[in-house]
Amino acid sequence: MKMDRRFLRRAAAGLVASSIAAFLVGLVLLAYGKPLLHASVTALVFYPFFVHPIAVVYIVSGVSRPGTRLLTYLFTTLLAMLVGSITAFILGFPEGWLPLAIAFAYSAPAPLLALLPAKQSSFRLSMLLAVVAYAGTALVVGASWWYGLSVLLGGVSFVAFYAVTMIYAVSIHSLPRTYRDEPSAPLSILLAVLVALSALVFAAGRFEWARIIYGITVFSFIGAARLDRIGYWYRSIDESAPAARPGHRYFLQGHMFAVPLMLLASYYMVRPWSGALDALATLHALTIGFTGVFIYIHAPMMLPVLLSVKTKRRYNMIPYILLAGAAFAWPGAGFVAGLLFIASLIALAYIVV
Repeated sequence: MKMDRRFLRRAAAGLVASSIAAFLVGLVLLAYGKPLLHASVTALVFYPFFVHPIAVVYIVSGVSRPGTRLLTYLFTTLLAMLVGSITAFILGFPEGWLPLAIAFAYSAPAPLLALLPAKQSSFRLSMLLAVVAYAGTALVVGASWWYGLSVLLGGVSFVAFYAVTMIYAVSIHSLPRTYRDEPSAPLSILLAVLVALSALVFAAGRFEWARIIYGITVFSFIGAARLDRIGYWYRSIDESAPAARPGHRYFLQGHMFAVPLMLLASYYMVRPWSGALDALATLHALTIGFTGVFIYIHAPMMLPVLLSVKTKRRYNMIPYILLAGAAFAWPGAGFVAGLLFIASLIALAYIVV
């Protein structure tokens, strides 16, 4: 077995494909009235299997000449995440948080190894946030085990510190750089500090304060990723090649939809919780709304390349509209939100197949 970029990419693609299958299984479990199993599959299988392989490919992309040792280590992090996630799913909650925390602690040095030799300042900022994401997630998930948190309470923190922070890490580099711009370095550093502070406060057992601190990170991210310049970038699309314009429009339209969905999640994070329903509403604002819209932004462009499948490129805004409707409808009309979400998945698939 020769360890190179191609082999690592194939291994990552295998985990991503498995995550999509797990996600569909989770939806079926929910339809059959198994909400806890649905939550367990989504939190413990889908997110680690989906986000981490993509993060590994992203990390390697920033290293000009990755050596065999680095590639081998990154491959072992895929194995660690696989074993940690499956073990966590078998054990259940709260015991399952521990093997997941170990997997994240083992994987935490990966973005640091790309940060040190990075030449682009925007990629260095991106890797800084990725280091905080993995180290913070290891700390938060470990604390969830220590304090015996349920899938609901621990799940909110897990999705935020891992999935959302990795969205921060990728977006502050990829979004401005796509349009020959740069992220705000001061706001990117402030963002990393706030996420790290939130993780430390969470580990100290001050869950409400940790949630509030994390909720306000959205505002730092909006400035760090230069989302205020979307209008300018959108007007510049006509200067690009005609074949690329639909993809650019879809990409930027998604970020326009992302702003209100991020603010919705921030609102649920910072407001006082009166019970489990508030935690559940927050979790769905993070999954359907925040992480959902960024998955929709990147999936039609990224997944066909990673999974080596052809795409029709039928870019349109319908998936965003349906997804936003699902996110805003969920707290008061769960059944309607579910129908809108399923419809958004079908509309997303239509872009590719």
